[in-house]
Amino acid sequence: MWMLLACATVATVPPQALAPQAGELSIELAVEGALEARLSPADGADLVLLYGGEQSGSLEQCGCPSRPRGGVARVATYAAATRVDGLAPTLLLNGGQWLEQGLGLDGLPRPEVPTLNQWMVVGMQHLGPDAINVSITDLDGLRMVDGPLDLPLVSANITGEGIEPWVIRERGDLTIGITGITAPGL
Repeated sequence: MWMLLACATVATVPPQALAPQAGELSIELAVEGALEARLSPADGADLVLLYGGEQSGSLEQCGCPSRPRGGVARVATYAAATRVDGLAPTLLLNGGQWLEQGLGLDGLPRPEVPTLNQWMVVGMQHLGPDAINVSITDLDGLRMVDGPLDLPLVSANITGEGIEPWVIRERGDLTIGITGITAPGL
């Protein structure tokens, strides 16, 4: 899961919040153990969500001093493993801030930022995400990218070329609507 790639700690969810009601999807957050154990088809999952974000133009791991969580290569490994026949349907999502805005002290883009963002676009195209939220911090990065993006960019409150308000994905018997929203600041 992309969440596994983030440096944030996981909040504990009360067990009653995870108990499914009739007709609802159940929720399980797999954060520990071997990859094979996390992706077991015996779990009977209805849907697997792989999500993350905040790459800021970097294809590499996050650089956290404790338990760094890989990078785009690790995400590609998880995505490929979950898309194997026999496992639950999977959605690959990005919450935003995937591009570097990279302004220098003079307010102009740092010289390396357009290249970082171009490679991030290529990396995302290879991953094949189902949706990428366009955050406010991605706007400057999008202006620096040459050529068509060919990515499923979504935002409920940001408009622009190639950005859709939502996308619909079919997975197994499920029809899933996906959008994103962003606001200035953290």
